[in-house]
Amino acid sequence: MLVAEDPGKPSKCRFAAVKIEGAKSADTVIHAPDRIVIGGLNAYFFLAYGFEWLFLISNHSGDVPKDFPFVGIHPELVMLIRASDERGFIREMRRRMSGELLEKAKGAT
Repeated sequence: MLVAEDPGKPSKCRFAAVKIEGAKSADTVIHAPDRIVIGGLNAYFFLAYGFEWLFLISNHSGDVPKDFPFVGIHPELVMLIRASDERGFIREMRRRMSGELLEKAKGAT
């Protein structure tokens, strides 16, 4: 799609954005992508400047609702909002980072 300069239909490259509200430090954080599985679909998820970005990379439809607010599906931009207080956000970042460090340590042995 990139080489052909053809963005294709929104259903071909599904991604969504979620705004994090309430945790001021989320606006300054960039976190490396994590591979996750959602509804049986492979996806990548990352955090950047107060937004969580979700990119589905599976070719099949899986268990994602048809009306999920992926960018380009609706005529207007629909974005989910996730409330998080500062303490909860920092706790989540620590959990993610400790998981990454454990994975890197396993690979180093």
